[in-house]
Amino acid sequence: MRPFSALSPRVLLTLLAVPFALLIAGFFAPAETVALLSVVAVATLVGGVVVALQSRYAGEGATARSPGTGRLAHAALTVFAAGSCLLVLMAAPGLYFKDAGELAASAHVLGVAHPTGFPLFCLAGKGFDLVPLGNAFFRLNLLSAVMMSAAAATAFFLVGRIWHAGRSETRMPSWVLLAAPASFLASHAVWLHGTTTEVYALSTAGLAGTVCVFVAATLVKDGRLLLLGWFLVGLGAGGHVTWPLYGGLTGLAVSLWPARGIAGGSKGWIAVPLVVLVGALAVLYLPVAASRGPVMNWGDPADPAGLWAHLSGERIRNSFTDQVVRLNGAALLARASMAGSILWQGTGPIWPLALVGLFWCGRCFRWLGIVLGAILLADLVFAAWVNPMGTWDLQTLVSGTWVLSVLAALGLGWLWRMARGRKGRLSVAGLAVLALTAQVWMSGADRDMTPFEGARETSSRALTAGNTGASLLATSDTLSAGLAALQAVENARPDALVLVKAHLADTPYVTRQVQAHRTFDADDRLLRTLESRPFESRGEGPQEALDRLLKILAERGPVFVEPGESRVEAGIRSRLLPGFPMYRLMERDVSLAGTIQSSVDAMSAAQSLVPGCDRWGRSYLGVYLRMLGTHVARSGAGDERAIGVLLRAASLNPGDSRTLQNLGILVFHQGNRREGLDLLRQSVAADAAYVKGWETLARYTGFAGYPDLKKEALDRLEALAR
Repeated sequence: MRPFSALSPRVLLTLLAVPFALLIAGFFAPAETVALLSVVAVATLVGGVVVALQSRYAGEGATARSPGTGRLAHAALTVFAAGSCLLVLMAAPGLYFKDAGELAASAHVLGVAHPTGFPLFCLAGKGFDLVPLGNAFFRLNLLSAVMMSAAAATAFFLVGRIWHAGRSETRMPSWVLLAAPASFLASHAVWLHGTTTEVYALSTAGLAGTVCVFVAATLVKDGRLLLLGWFLVGLGAGGHVTWPLYGGLTGLAVSLWPARGIAGGSKGWIAVPLVVLVGALAVLYLPVAASRGPVMNWGDPADPAGLWAHLSGERIRNSFTDQVVRLNGAALLARASMAGSILWQGTGPIWPLALVGLFWCGRCFRWLGIVLGAILLADLVFAAWVNPMGTWDLQTLVSGTWVLSVLAALGLGWLWRMARGRKGRLSVAGLAVLALTAQVWMSGADRDMTPFEGARETSSRALTAGNTGASLLATSDTLSAGLAALQAVENARPDALVLVKAHLADTPYVTRQVQAHRTFDADDRLLRTLESRPFESRGEGPQEALDRLLKILAERGPVFVEPGESRVEAGIRSRLLPGFPMYRLMERDVSLAGTIQSSVDAMSAAQSLVPGCDRWGRSYLGVYLRMLGTHVARSGAGDERAIGVLLRAASLNPGDSRTLQNLGILVFHQGNRREGLDLLRQSVAADAAYVKGWETLARYTGFAGYPDLKKEALDRLEALAR
C-alpha cells in the first residue's frame, strides 16, 4: 500500500478542496452538513475498528516504538485514574462563580457559549451532562476534573518517553516521573479549573495531547503521527484559542526542524492544511446550534458574518479595546510583571528544576527545549498582551504551568542520574519533596471545594428577591451567568426577565430574552420598542437607553439592578435601595435612613455567605461590598460607615486596587493623610497599570504637599498614556 505522502501534488490539492467545500456548505446548510459528517464519522470509526482488530489478530499491528512504551502507557492510565478520583472527590458540588454558570448552561442546552463559542466543550459537556450523577452543574465540574487529569497523565507519559529516548540506558524511577503530574496539579490555577466548570481543562488536555503526538512523531520518525498532530491543531479551533495557537507553534517547529521530511517532504506540507481543515470542521457546531434558537445563544453565529465575529472574539475585543493588544510599553511591562507574579505564586518552587530540565533538553534535544520554551514564552505574552484581564483571576498561564511541570520532572530526572551514591539520591528525593511541598503552600488554593455553595445561594437570592414579573439587570459576569444557568438548566423563575446592562444595544440578545420570558403586556410593548427603535440607536446614549428601558420594566413588576461603577447608572443611583446581591429600584429617591438600614442588612446578607465561598467567591463578595461602601459614601450616610464597609471588602478581597483607592480617599478626607496616601500607593502597587489609581495618587499627593511623589505619579501616568 502506497503511503499518503506518495500521492501526486495534484491529487493532494484535490483532496484539499474537500474540506473547503465542506466549510462553504457548512455556512449555508450547517445542519445538513453536520448530519452528513456524523454519518461519515461513524462509518469511518466502525471501519477503523474492524481494520485494527484484523491487523492485531493477524500480527500486522506492530509500530515502531521504544521498549517499555506499553508499560509507560499503562502507568499513565493509572495516573489519569488517580488524578480523576482526587479531583472528583474535591470538585465543587454544583454551580460556581465567574463564567461557570453560563458555560454549564450552554453545554446543557447545546447552545452557544461566549466567544469563541467552544463547541468541543459544549459537546463534551453534554456527554457528561447525561451521566446520572449529582446535579447538572456538578457533572460539568466532572468534565474539568477528568480533562485536567488527562493533561497531568500526558505530562507523565511525555516525560518518560522523552527520557527513554534521550538516555535509554538509565531508567528513570517512577516517583521522578510523578513529579510532572504532581507539580502540575499543585498549581492554584490548575486546581481551580480542575474542580470547577471552565474551558481551560479541556483545552489544556487537547494541547498536551497535541504536543505529545508531535514529539512522538519526531522520536519515531512517523509521518502519520505528524499529520495526526496537525489534525489536533485544527480540532483545537473548537476549544480555547491557546490550544491551536500553541499547538500550531509546536507543529511548525518540529515540522521544519527535527521532523522535516518524515511526512513526505513538500507533498506532506500539502496534506497539512487538509488535516487541519478537517479538524477545524468542529466549529460548524456553532451555526448548527445557533440555528436551533437555543436559550443560550451568545452572539447568534448562525450566518457566516456572525460566525466569523464569534470566532474572532469581535465583541470582546471591542469591549476591552484599551486593555488588550494596543497596550503601550509601560502598560505591557506592568501586565507582564503581574503575569510573572501569578505564575510564580503557582509554580515558583519548581522553577529551578525547570531550568535544569531546560538545560538537559539543550544537551539532548535542542529542538524540544526550544519548543517547550516557546510555548511558555507565548503563554506569558498571551497573558500580558492578549488577555491581561484574565491574569489576576487565573484564566491564563495554565498551559505554561503544564510546560513547567514537564521541564521540572526532566530536570529532576537529570539530577537523579547525576547523583552519586545513596546519599546523593536521597538528597535529590528530599529536594523534590521540598519543592512540591513549597509549591502547594505558595499556591494558596482552596483544595477542598465541596463545602462551597456560595454561587448558587447568591443567584438564588437574586431570583427570589422580587415578586411575580421581576426584572433583573445584571452587571457582573458572575451574577449574569448564575442567573442564566438557573433559568436555562432548572427553569427557575421563568417569569423573571434577566438582562445584562452592558448588552442592551444587542437587539437580538434582548429580543431572545424577552421572548423566552414573555409573560405580561409590558413584554409585548418592549418587543415593539425593540422593533421600532432599538436601544442605543439613532444617537441614543447608554444612560438614556437604560432610562427608557426602566420605564417599560416598571410596568412589568419590580426592578432590581446589580450595582456597578459605570456613569450609566448616575441618573438612577439615588433611587436604588441597597440589597444583596441586587438593589431595588424605587419610584422616588431613597431616604438617608432607608439607605443606612438597607445597607446594614445587605452587608449582613453578604457576610453570611462567606463560609460557603472559596477565595474567588470571597473576592466576588469583596467587590460587592466595595460597591456598597461607595454607594453609602455617595448617599451622605457618613464616611465612617463607608469606611467600615470598605474595610470588610478589603479583608475579603485583598489586593483589589479599586477598594484600596476608595478606602484611601475616604481616609484622607477624614484627616488621616499619611494613612490615606499609603492606601493609595498600595492601590497602584496592586495594579501598576491602573490609570485612575495613578491619577488619584497624583491629585492627593499634590493636596498633601508631596511634590516628589506627585511628580512620580504624573511621570507614570505619562508613560501609561504614550
